[in-house]
Amino acid sequence: MFPRFPRASRTPIHREQDSPQLQRPTQRPVGSTTAVTPAPLGLKRRTISPSPSVPATRISLSEKTRNTTRAEALARPLERVPDVRPIAQPKSLETIAGECGVPVAALEERIQDELKSFCDEAATGDTPSYSKHRALIDTLYNLFLQSNDNQCPQWIRNTRDFDSFITHFFPQSNNNSQSMLIKHIREFFRDHLPPMLRLTRDKVTTIYNGSRSWVKFPFPETLVDMEVVEEARQLVNEGFTEKEDLFVHGTGSAAMANFAKNQAIWSASLAIQSGDKVVTGEYVSEISHDGQTSATEGMSGLTDIYTSRAGLSSTGYTLRRWFDETPVTFGISEEKQRAYNKDRNICRSYYNSQEGLTVGPIVPLENVVAISAPKASEAQIRSWIAAHCPHAKFVSYEAATILESDNLLGLLRG
Repeated sequence: MFPRFPRASRTPIHREQDSPQLQRPTQRPVGSTTAVTPAPLGLKRRTISPSPSVPATRISLSEKTRNTTRAEALARPLERVPDVRPIAQPKSLETIAGECGVPVAALEERIQDELKSFCDEAATGDTPSYSKHRALIDTLYNLFLQSNDNQCPQWIRNTRDFDSFITHFFPQSNNNSQSMLIKHIREFFRDHLPPMLRLTRDKVTTIYNGSRSWVKFPFPETLVDMEVVEEARQLVNEGFTEKEDLFVHGTGSAAMANFAKNQAIWSASLAIQSGDKVVTGEYVSEISHDGQTSATEGMSGLTDIYTSRAGLSSTGYTLRRWFDETPVTFGISEEKQRAYNKDRNICRSYYNSQEGLTVGPIVPLENVVAISAPKASEAQIRSWIAAHCPHAKFVSYEAATILESDNLLGLLRG
């Protein structure tokens, strides 16, 4: 979802969108997965290897002066750039039906028929093409927007959330066809609901979430919304938690209700044993040939929570199932988690293996010091933080991308 930029750490960047598929190691314990560390849909967990990056001049600064230097650089005037992307308007029910070639009265049945065809295609073992089904995802998104009107028909209200949608529109689906649909929703967000930070070379598409007050960062040429720049300035002044101090764990907002209930992130194995429904993670996204059970975890789930040291800008293993959900990354204090495990005789090597860094079966929310998500999801995540994890700081992926780059995306290049 977010472009690659120079990094201060040699730990590779695990991205929801841009990481290549690598092979899963042959010695994989079957029978467990983490409920909250999904691999991107259609991809395997990735091997740890150096990540390509844009050449950059490393800035060697002491901790004492780093934030001062960054604050001064971010305070400089930045070149304004107009947003030239075409903006799409939400569609009326009549427009949606017209594009589907049916009257409004027949629209519900038409969508159910299209989804049945999607499911039949997925059952063949081939991944349905996003380009072929992009219009269907656009229709579902616009119905989701319509569902926010309390006067809309009952059948449209079933597009308000993932579970209601599956029950009403997609009852014949299994885990495999659902994961493929989720992958297409991810692609739709990338193209039509993109983040508030983009490379100037990125393709221009019609978007639903514009326009933006862009300013340009020099290296690589990047457009950033001024709201993100203001956030980055504030984070620098308040003190930004550096990636060297964090384990980061990618998940989706659908999992956060269980986190709140348990006041902790649990491994999938522990969640299943306790009767919780696993809604993100490889248990959901990595599906075996039967189309239903997990390919890597069987029925019991991984016994550990998987993390990395990729920083708060990392969208690795995050999952957005539906239009009201958001990817989210938990920044866990390494010091606190090590102490928590030591007190309970939980021994881990904290070594970045081929599949990540395991930190035990439980991460209490008190060990979480920051939570990151797209800037557009800030209000949603801040509300959850205030209710369930008030000591944690919100950081947008976009602001973290700036602050975790080697040189503030060129502002400190010299």
